[in-house]
Parts: sequence; C-alpha cells; structure tokens
Amino acid sequence: MSQQAHERATCGDWEQAGRSYAAAGAHALGMDASGPARRAFEAAGEAFRRADVPRESARCLRVALTLPAEDDDAVAVLRTRLAAALGELGNGSGALELCRQARRQARSAPTRELVSDTTIGLLQGYGRKAMWRRRVRTLGTVSGAFRRGQLARLDGQLGKARQHFRAVAGVFDGVKGGEAGAAAAACELAEVEALAGDAGPAVEAYTRAEQLHREAGRRSLSWRCEAGRVRASVEAGLDVLPGVLDEGVVLADARGMLLLAIDLRIARGMASARRDPAAAGADLDWAVAHASQIGLRLREGRARWQRAILLDGPGRSDDLESAAHLLEDHVLLCQRVQSV
Repeated sequence: MSQQAHERATCGDWEQAGRSYAAAGAHALGMDASGPARRAFEAAGEAFRRADVPRESARCLRVALTLPAEDDDAVAVLRTRLAAALGELGNGSGALELCRQARRQARSAPTRELVSDTTIGLLQGYGRKAMWRRRVRTLGTVSGAFRRGQLARLDGQLGKARQHFRAVAGVFDGVKGGEAGAAAAACELAEVEALAGDAGPAVEAYTRAEQLHREAGRRSLSWRCEAGRVRASVEAGLDVLPGVLDEGVVLADARGMLLLAIDLRIARGMASARRDPAAAGADLDWAVAHASQIGLRLREGRARWQRAILLDGPGRSDDLESAAHLLEDHVLLCQRVQSV
C-alpha cells in the first residue's frame, strides 16, 4: 500500500488517506495482486469511516469483499464494517443481514465480539430492545459495560446506567488514543443526566463529549453530541439558536448520513419552535417521515412527541398515541409522553 496513504493516516487526514488507499487498491488490482488490493480497499474503507464518508467507506468495503481473503474471520470483519456503514446510511435491513452472515463466519473470540457489538448497535436503532438484551452477555468487559449501561438507560435505571458509563470512562480517560471511548461514555452520561432532568450537568457533559469527539477527528459524532446538548437545553427551558446546527445538517445531507440528519433535525426543530414554528414543523415532519421510512422507532417516537408538545397541531393526539407506542422500549420517555 502507498506510503502516502500511511502518512496521511498517521496525521489524521483520514479522507485523503482513504483516497490514497483506494488508489493503491486499484493499482494492485491492475497488477492482478488480489491480496494487496483487498488489504488496501479494506484500509480505505476504515479511513473513510473515520472521515465520516460512509458512502465511500461502503464502496471500498464492497470491493474488498469481492477479493479472496485469508480466512473466514477476515471476511466476517469486512462484512461487519460494511454493516456499520450501511446502518449510518439508513439501510438497516442490509446491515443486519451482513451481521447475520458475519456471525456465521466468525471464528475467533475478538471477531465474534466485534460482530455482536455491531449487531447490538444496529438493533438499538433498527430493532427492539428484546432482540439484543441477551446478546450483551456475550461481550467483553468494556464493551459489555457500555452496552449494559445503554440497556439500563432504556430500562429507566439511571443509577445503574451511570455506574456502567463511569466505569467505561475510567478505562479511557487520560489514555492516549482513548478519546473516542471517553467521548462515547461522556455522551451517554450526558443523556442520563438529561433524562434525570439535570440540565446543567447534561449540557456540560455533552459539551465535553463533543470536544473529545472533535479531538478524535469524528465530526459526525461531535455533531450528534451537539444535537443532544441542544435537546437538553431546550427541554430545560433555555433559549438556543437553531442555527448552531445548520452546518451539521449540511454535512449529514451531503454525506448521506441519514441517522445523523434525523437527530440534528429533531434538535433544530425543538430549538426553532418558539421563533419559527413553520421551520420547526418542516424539520420535525422531515424527521418523522424519514425515521418511519427506514424503521427507526425511537427516533420517530421522539420526533412525534416533540412535534406534539411544541407545535400543538391538528395531529397532536395521533402523534402522542404513536409516540407512546414507538417509545415503549425507552421507559422514561414513554412515561413522559403518557403524562402529557
């Protein structure tokens, strides 16, 4: 693989690294060197993932999957990485099918855990809680603690969720290269504080998580944290300028990151409701339609709930009824909807 690609990856210039790896893969294919070509396209897919360019990541991983691999584990890892990219692009059914195939091929314990963890992440968006509850038991110490924290949060057990996420944060805090893990834990802790009704700690935690994700070079994840900060602020009655999310919406739309686009529009709609109900309605309508189309129950439920309580339109009662059904897996949010 090209030295230029390695150098760009070392510097954190992931998008250009991805292009260099892809070029190296194409060159290797032209020389009938399938092994180096597969490794180069796999590296390109991973680089594009880090650069938040999931369409290019998926394209390169698909090419890599057409080339001979050393063993079943290598193919399983490729399928799992492709599944993650498709999930962010909104193709949940395709992503979960790839995970099913990868699970049948995985041989080593690390590969099986990668497949299980990715499957759980996808099922949180595209499935139901009961579909992944037992799978958490198959994970290792750190990934298991993280997913058990998410499960506790959805179950409404906020104290238990805090314990798990603080344990995960303790593993990564201050560790070089651990910024992504620390940021993920911080973002989950922020969500817990928001659910507890503690706006100050929630906003502070979201801000810290956003900074950590930026330091790790993950723009999409930093924007997801910013969406959470805006939601927590609005729910606490604070005044937020919706324009702070415009850049993130443009990025998500341009790169086909449908889940991020939905998250940002829900938050922007919440922030716009007082100033510009028409703009808020457009954002929340968009979020409801797209979340419904690809089967994102929790996101659709949250969007319907916010549309009902902030805009009080003619479909308010239908929105509240639908939101309560869609948010069944999220105990505390469901209770809030039912209390309106």
